[in-house]
Amino acid sequence: MKTHLKFQFRIGITLLLSTVILNQKALAKTINYTGDYKNNPVTVQYTFSETSEENIITSIIMAENFYEKNTTHLKNKQLHKMIQYTQNEIDNEFFDWQVFKSNGNYLITFYNKKFNEYFRTTIDSSRNPMSLQGLIYLIQKDSLYLNKFLKINLITPWKSIIPIKFYVKKETVLQMNSSTIPIYVIDMEIDFFFSQFLPKTTIWVTKLKPHILLKQSGFNGNYTITNIETVLTPQHFLDN
Repeated sequence: MKTHLKFQFRIGITLLLSTVILNQKALAKTINYTGDYKNNPVTVQYTFSETSEENIITSIIMAENFYEKNTTHLKNKQLHKMIQYTQNEIDNEFFDWQVFKSNGNYLITFYNKKFNEYFRTTIDSSRNPMSLQGLIYLIQKDSLYLNKFLKINLITPWKSIIPIKFYVKKETVLQMNSSTIPIYVIDMEIDFFFSQFLPKTTIWVTKLKPHILLKQSGFNGNYTITNIETVLTPQHFLDN
């Protein structure tokens, strides 16, 4: 259960976008964030690339004693492939983790570099696992509205499936960099019978679709977008 709680509180760590780059294969968007995790200054970068066949989400988390890179591939809003490399002295986590969908199953490999342990297993695709990075992308693309309630099965190292629910609890505005932005406030938590006793992660996203994540607050950290003017369109802002 301790591992499950740790990954709940890290739901907000990994967040989103900053400049637009167009190449022959995909339109890529990158969002940068700064904040703190367990009182350690952290920067986060998310890059979203879309092609006609799949969506690729790459996240990088960096601190003085923390580096993590995750690349998630989605097809038809389902997890197709995920590769993660983690060197995290804050939580004492050092591993390589891969998830691949093949023949109706997900093949999972996990190598704990600290203890030199290697695991390999499969889970049935009917469990519909989703990475945290994929969840952030799906929220962007979803049609959100006040009081909307959704569930998703979050996969965490090395093969745990944690049911997550999120609820659009409020429609309001957020003041950032002398601008006013209409937003939705969303609560996210583990979907267990005693979840009401656990701390929640709260995220603030733009009301206008795509629902860009602007800030996050959780048990172990807080993060805020740093390049809002280059990420949002004029339509995202409220006329002053």
